[in-house]
Amino acid sequence: MALYLSEEDVNSLLTMEIALDVIENGFRLIACGGAINNPRSRIRLDQGVFHLMAAAAPQLGVMGTKTYSSIGSNPPQFYVHLYDIVNGQL
Repeated sequence: MALYLSEEDVNSLLTMEIALDVIENGFRLIACGGAINNPRSRIRLDQGVFHLMAAAAPQLGVMGTKTYSSIGSNPPQFYVHLYDIVNGQL
């Protein structure tokens, strides 16, 4: 079952120290071949841009995407989806 976390939820759970540790570990995994990070891709539209990023960390059992839009002066809408690498469940 999917769990929706708002920006406020994430801010209350994630400290800068935890975020930096996770990012450092992610770069270590990429360096040793334990994770794959695809470059950002963009779909350019007349109204704006749709941004897509994807990565997988088989050693951690997860894969995911981050998408967001840049449409005119509207604030960007960010969505992160994290999937189980064994069963594909969100």
